Amino acid sequence: MTRYAIYVVPDRPEAATWFGRPEVRPISVDARRYGFHATVKAPFRLASGRTATDLDARLAAFAAQQEPVTVPALRLACLDGFFALIPSHPQPALQTLAADVVVEFDDLRAPLTEAEIARRRPERLDDRERHLLHTYGYPYVLDRFLFHLTLTDRLPVDRWAPVEQDLRSHFDAMIGHDLVIGSLALCIEPAPGQPFEISSTHAFKGTL
Repeated sequence: MTRYAIYVVPDRPEAATWFGRPEVRPISVDARRYGFHATVKAPFRLASGRTATDLDARLAAFAAQQEPVTVPALRLACLDGFFALIPSHPQPALQTLAADVVVEFDDLRAPLTEAEIARRRPERLDDRERHLLHTYGYPYVLDRFLFHLTLTDRLPVDRWAPVEQDLRSHFDAMIGHDLVIGSLALCIEPAPGQPFEISSTHAFKGTL
């Protein structure tokens, strides 16, 4: 079953070379499948009667009304065992954009199946996260949203220090610098387990 997602997908050469390095591949199997991205609307199946054309048109119209948003001074962080680039401090405009996308497009999302809910390990979530999972199909949205550009899969603790050193060197041109978001990408997973592909990219009005 095809799934769709709305991502921020920065076009950065550092990411392409990072995920392409042979020594990196074993620690980024899942991360490479999703590509260099930040999740805004997590992968979902389309609701009955909805089409990819509907979704793409809605996203184009939505993006055309948005102003660029700055992610302040990216920093490298280890989040629950995986490495990612995250903002150095909260950015209200970024949180608003993410929340608006989650709510605006939720009528296009098919309800989660019991199997999909189980894969999210609801027993490990708190009450708020379980509520968000059942309401929006994903537990880390709205007040639980954290913008992050994933760089690795979850790693054992003994790998953290050398991987962090490598990442700091490789992404030196991004760490400590702002990232301007000027578009949203519609991405597609054609079948379970296949790599996500960029279907279309929609620029914000301030970048047209």
